[in-house]
Amino acid sequence: MIKFRAWWFDVLLAAVVVVSGLGVATERPLPWLPGVIGLALLMAGYVTVRPRLSRTMDNPRNWHDWAGSAAMVLGVAVASFGSSQFSLWLALACPVVWIAISGLVSGLIWNVAMIALSCLAMAGGAARAGTLRDEWASIAVGGSFIVVFAVMMGLMVHSALRWGYERAELVEELKTSQAELAESYRQLLADQAPPSVATECPLSARELEVLTLVAEGFTNREIGDRLFVSVATVKTHMEHILAKLGATTRTQAVLLAHQGGFLTHRPLSSS
Repeated sequence: MIKFRAWWFDVLLAAVVVVSGLGVATERPLPWLPGVIGLALLMAGYVTVRPRLSRTMDNPRNWHDWAGSAAMVLGVAVASFGSSQFSLWLALACPVVWIAISGLVSGLIWNVAMIALSCLAMAGGAARAGTLRDEWASIAVGGSFIVVFAVMMGLMVHSALRWGYERAELVEELKTSQAELAESYRQLLADQAPPSVATECPLSARELEVLTLVAEGFTNREIGDRLFVSVATVKTHMEHILAKLGATTRTQAVLLAHQGGFLTHRPLSSS
């Protein structure tokens, strides 16, 4: 399935903090108090939900995830009140909070609420500085753009995760089908009584190894891995086996070989 790696977000966190810090460094006076408080809340929330970004992403959500997400939302809002440059933190907070909360609807609601809160905080900061009249339009447009971005990102991540889950389920079903096929092979072979006098086997030792693994339910790739040969070589062996036994399918070849006594008590090579 689709896998996230927590270090991806570590890199993103470092990047957005550095970029926003460089932008804030050009402002006077420096909004160091809301910036420090916001960064502390953001880091605390991030550390809390970080395990959710990798190995425990499929586990049930608990209060740590909600508390960590709330801390990140509050941190972005507090920092945005000090400077609009800190709204860049939404690039990290939106995907992290979305994954921590999970679920398409709930994740998008949290993202949109966080963006709206950040815009309100920026508007409050602009009002305190007496520049709201000049900045309200850019704040509204910027917030709307980020909302659209967050919704599109949420839909894409949701689709990727759903594809990953479906792929994992399909792989599991294939493994189950393979095991059932192998058991069917064994049952068919058990029901077939080999002749009292075995005829001369037309297959080589390697071809018998390949056919024995086929009877066990292994795929061509798995047979190649076990015998240390390529998939193309396995396919060539199978073509020779089918031709020599006069079979048209792998299953028919296994049954014919068993009926001829070729697969009875023949151990696999250790190579």
